Amino acid sequence: MTASAQLRFVNLSDDGGISNIVFFQKNAASILGSGIAWQVVRNCGYRNYCPIFYSLDTDINMVDWNANHSERQAARQGNVFHIAPKRYGKCLSIVPHDGYPTEIWVQNRLSRGAVHANLYRSGCLVAQQRNVIPEQWARFDLPHQLYVAVMPGVKQGEAIPPHFLSAPATEFCLYGIVSADIIMLGGGRGEDAVALRFEMTNVVG
Repeated sequence: MTASAQLRFVNLSDDGGISNIVFFQKNAASILGSGIAWQVVRNCGYRNYCPIFYSLDTDINMVDWNANHSERQAARQGNVFHIAPKRYGKCLSIVPHDGYPTEIWVQNRLSRGAVHANLYRSGCLVAQQRNVIPEQWARFDLPHQLYVAVMPGVKQGEAIPPHFLSAPATEFCLYGIVSADIIMLGGGRGEDAVALRFEMTNVVG
């Protein structure tokens, strides 16, 4: 797997340039079925494109009940983090324990108070586990699969509503890909309209 993939979303559809295109990933370690709108492409006209940088690396931080954020830290598969009391507050720190090789683990070790654990890819929120109570673990496992779908009204960094998350989405595997175009086709009006669909082309491995 390369360190990153340079992608382009290209609109070759007849959608009038009004579609709200959402790219997201699924946390294989979560049973909650939640998802975050990682990248959103809005108002992209015909034959226009939007660059999307997909980094292999991820960062992590925590948000407390007062909406205070810890600094982001590099987080790799197999890493284990603790959220623990500090003299004047709380801190998120990596601990020298081996976790599950494909997952990132975060435990709330505070005596009270729930926190949110956030995972970022290419600087943008890609996964989140909310309201992690004391002694509970947040677990992240994001295979390098990227999903794309049309989701009206959804904004970048927001949780995807369940009715969108349960609807069909196009899945692309990014293993070994250096660059590629993800094109949107279809659209139209009236009897000639066809469903919007997504394909990957110009793949460089």
